[in-house]
Amino acid sequence: LAEVVVKLVTSALLRASHLPLVRSVFRSVSSVLSGVKERYPLLGLVGGVAEVGVRGVSEEALRRATPLLQSLEPQIDLANRLALTGLDSLERSFPILNQSTEEVSSPEPAGGQEPSEPSGSNTLKSSGAGDATEIRAK
Repeated sequence: LAEVVVKLVTSALLRASHLPLVRSVFRSVSSVLSGVKERYPLLGLVGGVAEVGVRGVSEEALRRATPLLQSLEPQIDLANRLALTGLDSLERSFPILNQSTEEVSSPEPAGGQEPSEPSGSNTLKSSGAGDATEIRAK
């Protein structure tokens, strides 16, 4: 009997879009956009017309680009594999990516205690416009 091998192909973009932090941000942005459309019906109408136009243009662009994309498939596959390796590294370095925006923005970490900052921790500090933002990788 012939052995059947199933190859699971994962897109780096698809995998990144399924990270809890990214999904949570998408939901928040979508919620804000829906609220704006409800509050300002004319803006919702204009946005709807723009969505239809963009959808049509992107479908035509995809139709025309398909032969080129097929000829570049080996290069695209290599780029995808490299992106997946980079995404693995990012997930290891920044476990915050596996938390929702609610968990990230909560004032206290789980357990109710302020974590002590170990020496050599991955901390990104940014300040601008009078406020300071700090992102820690555990």
